[in-house]
Amino acid sequence: MNVWREGLDAMGLEVGAWLNRAKSAVRGGAPDEMPIEVGPGRTVVLGQLRQHALHIGAGQRIAYVTDAIYHPANAERIIAISRNADHLYIEAAFLEEDAGIAAARCHLTGRQAGELARRAGAKRMTVFHHSPRYLDRPEDLWLEADRAFRG
Repeated sequence: MNVWREGLDAMGLEVGAWLNRAKSAVRGGAPDEMPIEVGPGRTVVLGQLRQHALHIGAGQRIAYVTDAIYHPANAERIIAISRNADHLYIEAAFLEEDAGIAAARCHLTGRQAGELARRAGAKRMTVFHHSPRYLDRPEDLWLEADRAFRG
């Protein structure tokens, strides 16, 4: 939720602790007629604050996946929690050439991470939690994941 300073100024209101109460009321679905104390002995109805000073912007959905083994049931769970995420942070500990090691250590490969992100419909993906075995070529993990993500 954004507070528009211009709206507060136009209403003659100072920034204060009352803003937290007003934002909580908006988030809780309080009616426009609800009075909000904005200063000693002064109240403003929530609807006026909504109209002039409090604006709810589009939120973002962020998902985070780490320490996950790739198998069908787990893949479906990952896709479900990541579905339509604006940004998916997902581990890519190993390259696909080391898929056996990844499975033994309960981690994803770059290809698996990218494929899961694509199947989930994530808009953006960041891979992390790379094995130190790739310190000399960290871009390989990103490239493998990105190729799978872009399909």
